[in-house]
Amino acid sequence: MPKKVLIVDDDEAVRELLIDVVKDLGFEAVGAEDGEDGLSWIETETFSVVFSDLKMPNVDGMEFLRRLREKEPGLPVVMITAFGTVETAVEAMTLGASDFILKPFPVQQIKVILDRIFRAREMEKENVRLRKLLKMGSPDPSLVGEDLRMKEVYQLIEKVAPTDATVLIEGESGTGKELVARTIHKKSGRQGERFVSINCAAVTETLIESEIFGHEAGAFTGSTGKKLGLIEVAEEGTLFLDEIADTPPPFQAKLLRAIQEKEFMRVGGTRTIGVNTRFLAATNKPLKREVEAGRFREDLFYRLNVFPIVIPPLRERRADIPLLVRHFMETFAKREGLKEPLDIDAGAMDLLSKYAWPGNIRELQNIVERAFILSGGGRIAPDHLPQEVHTKRQRSSELTRLVDLPFREAKAELETRYLRQLLAEYQGNVSRAAQHAGIGRGTLHEKLNKLGIDPARYREAED
Repeated sequence: MPKKVLIVDDDEAVRELLIDVVKDLGFEAVGAEDGEDGLSWIETETFSVVFSDLKMPNVDGMEFLRRLREKEPGLPVVMITAFGTVETAVEAMTLGASDFILKPFPVQQIKVILDRIFRAREMEKENVRLRKLLKMGSPDPSLVGEDLRMKEVYQLIEKVAPTDATVLIEGESGTGKELVARTIHKKSGRQGERFVSINCAAVTETLIESEIFGHEAGAFTGSTGKKLGLIEVAEEGTLFLDEIADTPPPFQAKLLRAIQEKEFMRVGGTRTIGVNTRFLAATNKPLKREVEAGRFREDLFYRLNVFPIVIPPLRERRADIPLLVRHFMETFAKREGLKEPLDIDAGAMDLLSKYAWPGNIRELQNIVERAFILSGGGRIAPDHLPQEVHTKRQRSSELTRLVDLPFREAKAELETRYLRQLLAEYQGNVSRAAQHAGIGRGTLHEKLNKLGIDPARYREAED
């Protein structure tokens, strides 16, 4: 629908000037000579904004505003006033006016006011859309995202959760691997039992076996009593082994037996103990590459990799950033007891959407929380965001990460991301994508097959 503006003013010269200004800005505009005439227009037409003078015969601006609010409570109204009636204009603001301008006013001020009003309305529409999306699709309220690859993650969670299969969750640091593990536990038949989590990278090699399997009294210097390991603490529940790639080979051998045979032996113990614990593991390193490098047991890898789930980094699912920002804002507002959810400036959202996010969702959450504190629980603006977000270091951050990979893997990852983006642009149309890339259709099909990319998924996403 076209944006239509109603001008209510008994001064014909002012009314016609405003109509001309509004039309020059690309909007439709009609005029009313007093409040009564303005209310008649409201009965028959739909308007985006109303400008109304305060001093008018018959129905003045204040009475017009009161009666308008009964009919259209959400319609933005800008009051026009002379210098001597500023106090009345402020009173009008308390009755729901959006803004006021003083006569004589510069033409540029009208443009600024209209821009602000329409930006606010577009942002509110976007917020409504995001709130609806937040309630859809995800198997858990804390898992947020409408990206195609995240939808695949949701589907995998729904399928594997009711089983007792071992799950390997792969993804960069900060992508939400533990959240996925907790969701699997909550949707499983073990949901009433304990979910026990340990970051294997944070435990020294000498203590990891004791932490997981426990120890008997006297097993080593200082062990004066028996200690239950986390595998027993999680009995009948779920044990989540985060950063599993950082465990030493001797521990890996014992873990393999525990998963495979459902039994283990405490450090310093002489008898095996049966266990009914489900194992979930996660890593921020490609575990198959760790196997090839001889740093991880191949047999344990295949035992853990019964059901793999790969979480994409945030930079590869940028459309989800506004959803995540809204989710975090509502979480912080609720935590602080605010009745209204937090708001965010369009410019600030644009900066967040363009940033590289090397720290993924965890970094986004921290930055939104910092902005929430700086804004005092009000509207988040660009000034509330840290300097690194303003510098948009997307390319340098991604290249830095790729440099850590062997050349062949870096090339394959770049090629994979390029082809996925290309298919997304052409909604899975291989012929058009090949033409854009400057290669033959058959060649593109070969590359897609080699990299395991299915064009049909992008056609489904578009539908």
